Amino acid sequence: MLRQHNSQTTLKKDLNILVDSELNNSNRSWFSSMSVLHKCLLIASFCFGTLIVISLVADKNEHISIPNNVYKVGFNDDDIRKILFSSFDSNKIAETLRMVTKEPHQAGTEENRRVGEKLAALWKQNGLEIRLYEYNVLLSYPNWTNPNKVTILSNDGKMLFQSTGLSPDLAPKNENLNTDSYRAAIQWLAYSANGTVESEPVYCHYGRPKDFERLEKEFGISSLNGKIAIIRYGLDYRGDKVKHAAARGAGAVIIFSDPVEVAGQGPQSVFPQTDLLPPNGVQRGSILEKDGDVLSGLLPAKNNFQRIMSIEKTKLFLTVLGFHHMESNVAKKDHYLPNIPVLPLGYADVIEILKRMGGPKVPKDWQGGLNITYHIGPASKLRVDVHSKLEIKKIQNLIGIIHGSEEPDSWVMLGNHYDAWVYGALDPNSGTAILAEVGRAFSQAVKHGWRPKRTLVFCNWDGEEHGLIGSTEFVQEFSQILQDRAIIYLNVDTVASNQSLVVRTVPSLFSAVTNAAKQVPNPVASERAKGRNTIYDTWFSYYPQKENSSWLSPDVPNINLPGGGSDHMSFLNFLGIPVVDFTYRNATWGSYPLYHSRYEVPFVNEHLFDHDNLSVHKAIGQYWVEMARSFADSPLLPINASCFALTLVHNYLPKVVKSLDILHSKWPIEMGPAILQMRNLWRQTWLFVGQTQKFEQDVYSEISMNAEWANRRLRKIEQCFINPSMGLAAKEKEKRHVLFSLSDANTYSASVMSAVNDKMIEFEHASDNKKRLEIGQQLAVELAVVQYSRPSGKIFKLNKLVFKRNNAHYFKILKVDILKKKYYRT
Repeated sequence: MLRQHNSQTTLKKDLNILVDSELNNSNRSWFSSMSVLHKCLLIASFCFGTLIVISLVADKNEHISIPNNVYKVGFNDDDIRKILFSSFDSNKIAETLRMVTKEPHQAGTEENRRVGEKLAALWKQNGLEIRLYEYNVLLSYPNWTNPNKVTILSNDGKMLFQSTGLSPDLAPKNENLNTDSYRAAIQWLAYSANGTVESEPVYCHYGRPKDFERLEKEFGISSLNGKIAIIRYGLDYRGDKVKHAAARGAGAVIIFSDPVEVAGQGPQSVFPQTDLLPPNGVQRGSILEKDGDVLSGLLPAKNNFQRIMSIEKTKLFLTVLGFHHMESNVAKKDHYLPNIPVLPLGYADVIEILKRMGGPKVPKDWQGGLNITYHIGPASKLRVDVHSKLEIKKIQNLIGIIHGSEEPDSWVMLGNHYDAWVYGALDPNSGTAILAEVGRAFSQAVKHGWRPKRTLVFCNWDGEEHGLIGSTEFVQEFSQILQDRAIIYLNVDTVASNQSLVVRTVPSLFSAVTNAAKQVPNPVASERAKGRNTIYDTWFSYYPQKENSSWLSPDVPNINLPGGGSDHMSFLNFLGIPVVDFTYRNATWGSYPLYHSRYEVPFVNEHLFDHDNLSVHKAIGQYWVEMARSFADSPLLPINASCFALTLVHNYLPKVVKSLDILHSKWPIEMGPAILQMRNLWRQTWLFVGQTQKFEQDVYSEISMNAEWANRRLRKIEQCFINPSMGLAAKEKEKRHVLFSLSDANTYSASVMSAVNDKMIEFEHASDNKKRLEIGQQLAVELAVVQYSRPSGKIFKLNKLVFKRNNAHYFKILKVDILKKKYYRT
């Protein structure tokens, strides 16, 4: 069949033409002839009755910055900020840090229970109202007395080398730590399968899909056929590395930290002399492919939930309230639980493997930092012995509350977790110690006569390291309440550097996080000497705004979306609650070198990077306080709807258009439905821009009257993009947010419109054009879901619409002309 293709017209050019046409043009939508897709679009009606954020189309193509102090009642911002900032005591942060890091405290252990009890007592002493929430969840542990090991075997089966499976104690003796237990030394990864595998190794670089594709293309290795994959830490989530290796037939996986990324130039350049990883240090962690409890699905893991399971037989049935039971949701078969042995190895051990490997040399960009030439393999056989077990254990979330004076059912939430892989002085207990001091500072302000307008909720989660379990179960138990009451969730997991603040958040909060940083004094003397007097100044210096970001206020630094890997994930991706995840970090690091090792001890915080009396920890606390105060007290919530909309049209959609354009040039017929739907999405998104701009103009002009009405709409913007039809299967819950969700390839990374991107990848790799035609239609549906998720202004088409405020005040929204073409600029 002759395939028609007009190579002169790309989607981008089509859109340039389209934005100059009226919205009600006569081009026939492909949806009109496809009833199955109509059915799919019904799913998109989840947008809370087409949430109304907005009214008219504005006259300018920029967002409007609305000051938070336009309308004030009670305490002056500067006065309360001074009270809060001056209440911070670095010595108390240090005391709390040492209190919770005396011994290894993995989730579900007696040691971690003791840490939780100490924190609860401290919070109560500091003046918080305390509540505890318990869950019974599936956790994974090693055999604490029988370490996991790797053995190199000769051709006749004799042992040439064997790892100890232990990391030695190198901390200064005055650290006062419990160092006797194997809980500190043993090298393990949670949820690894138990067992022994004997096979040859294959070097697989970072273990990403493109690395395995390169192994096949350049070295003819299409399947690992039971071999042992040697994979470097970095770039992607360790669980995804294992998943990709297992999918290609690996019998076991060894993951190591390459010295080029984590080590120095000799024994004097690593811990305890510096914060770099010593040769026998390893990164522990979870390799679970699901957040939350594996056995309870989307229900909270409470005692009164009847589980029907048999892990070893891989039989797992999840009952979901209101739906038919999920048939044969098999934990291991569906890769919730890995089915191959996996362990971490220090670079002192892995060099013994790599130096014995033969076969072709690795590509130049695959060479690491060990003083040998890396080879793909084969090599002498290895034996991997992993001793692991699964247990249902109790975890306990700690919640503290300061009730709001005017809107007690509006919650500003602050969170961190307290369980750790070993001592956890960086991850997570640097944040734990700061959060305790944040709570004390707010309590001190209450003693001065201030009380937040809205309720402050402090959260210390348990079970985060195993898979964000405590926070996920809490979100599942209280999902309806949280969607109704939570305004924002502010997360700090780790403080591990003295270089710069780094913030990840959604576009509607760009201005809020920027303005808060301008209020916090710079804790680093060398930065102040350069004239950078606030943490904002250093932040913008290291992370300047990207080029071609003219739609943003020029003072906004480069800010990425929140990804996975910490407790904010379920709040944003499952509930649509705006989140801010922030830390101090080194701009050149992926993760800090001592990440999840036994060497995360208070000595690192106090003597290796924050040696000026924990001034960086204090600054993070002050930033946390300022963010929470602004959302708790501002009459108008500092949520910027127009920045959200403009970022969507200037940043996110053009990337999708570019990818669609490439596919359309190769398969114009198969991509036809998606191209038409993209035009509709583009059109409607520009309407959204105009509506948000006019909304902000109207609110700003009558702030004293409109604040309550505006806040009800601002706090629901993000929830418009939650698709409740996703998440019915536990594996899909991370994709309920149709704009901001996790990447299939890397669970650590956020992906804009991930369902759309996944379909484009599926389309490109389809086996034939018939299949592409089918996938192209599915892709169009995913684009339509995004289109119909956006906050709609349709209800404002009425000439008069009144809203009630405090049973006394009324104000009206006027009809708008939504066909002003000048708002469809590209």
